Parts: sequence; C-alpha cells; structure tokens
Amino acid sequence: MTNSEFIFWLNGYLSLSEQELLTKKQLTIVQNHLKLVFEVEGYLVKENQLLASNIADLLTYSSKNNQHKIVDILPSRWNRL
Repeated sequence: MTNSEFIFWLNGYLSLSEQELLTKKQLTIVQNHLKLVFEVEGYLVKENQLLASNIADLLTYSSKNNQHKIVDILPSRWNRL
C-alpha cells in the first residue's frame, strides 16, 4: 500500500464506520496499515507521519480511554477527501 492508497483507504474506512469515535482496536488497525505503507514505500508523507505519531501517543498514554475522537487523531492538515 502506498501513501496515497492509504489516504484513500482511511477515508473509506472512516466513511463506512460513520462514527466519530475509534476504539483502540480500530486505531491499531490504522496503525498496522501505516506500518504496511512504510514497509512498501520506505517512508511516510508528513501527514501520515503525524497521524502515526498521534495514534502511537494515544495507544501509549491513554490506557483508560477506550475510544478516541477521529478529529483528535487526524493532523489538521490531513484533509479528508
């Protein structure tokens, strides 16, 4: 999966879920797809780097909260198509 393909995949994933909250399991799924992008392309574009960082922080530091708002993980410059 490329960086561009990931952006389209995430937009579809979020559109289909029609939820404003993501569970830790869903965040892990997104994180795994970002890892796949890195394995394929060898880098993440800046927006995807920020998203990966936000997800890693949430998964590391917010053990009490099992759901997170989508707007809290998306970088402000990451425009949903």
